[in-house]
Amino acid sequence: MRPRGYHEGAESTGDARARREELSAELLRARLNQGMTGKLAGEVSGMSQSKISKIETGRLLPKVEDVERLARAYGLSRRKSVELIALSAKACGETPTRRTVFHQGASADRPSVSRAVATSSLIRTVGVSTVPDLLVSELHPNVQVRAILTEGAVRSSPQSCEDARDASRRPTVDLRILPFHSTAELPGSTFHVYDDRLVVVDMVAGAVAITGAASVAQHVARFEELYAKSVGNVEMDRLLAAIAGERHLRPVP
Repeated sequence: MRPRGYHEGAESTGDARARREELSAELLRARLNQGMTGKLAGEVSGMSQSKISKIETGRLLPKVEDVERLARAYGLSRRKSVELIALSAKACGETPTRRTVFHQGASADRPSVSRAVATSSLIRTVGVSTVPDLLVSELHPNVQVRAILTEGAVRSSPQSCEDARDASRRPTVDLRILPFHSTAELPGSTFHVYDDRLVVVDMVAGAVAITGAASVAQHVARFEELYAKSVGNVEMDRLLAAIAGERHLRPVP
């Protein structure tokens, strides 16, 4: 007979603790293998030394975004990055208020995620290091896109600047640029919010789909905060023209 409260796939508290300890140990080992101090690791990853210490000692469960940033800072292989991000996603998923699904590559094997993406009427997207693919893809005419690109993403390549300018001319896209001089704290990775029900975070090792209501609401609030500190319309056109001129591209008409 199964005990009360049992459900298929349930895991014990001991299993959850073991997974958390494994993640902490792996991240500590990765830092030490690189010969990095906690202070240097914090500077490279954009985290505080205190936060890294708490993660490594198991006092703080890192978000998948945190693990992604640390994996990049430590130069981990794609395989190892996938392993640690999956471990973090599973650990975060044990929290009742947040359900996180980790998957590599496309989300075709996750029907619920694919349906949410396909049926969304409003997409909010933040491009941190590159221009997101959805800004250069064909979208249904009824889909509205609110997009924020960091100046770094626009400057990442001549094509990125061209893509940003092209996206700014699309009638269903409300594009803004977050300039270098902004005081806003950048997110660790590009993310997309589909309506108010799903967040997809793009990472080197794959993608993370977040469906927990509280986490989705946090990403929406984060987007609005960045939107308020970004520039649009005439000021954005001037910035894009300046970047294009520096890259010797054709001027914005």
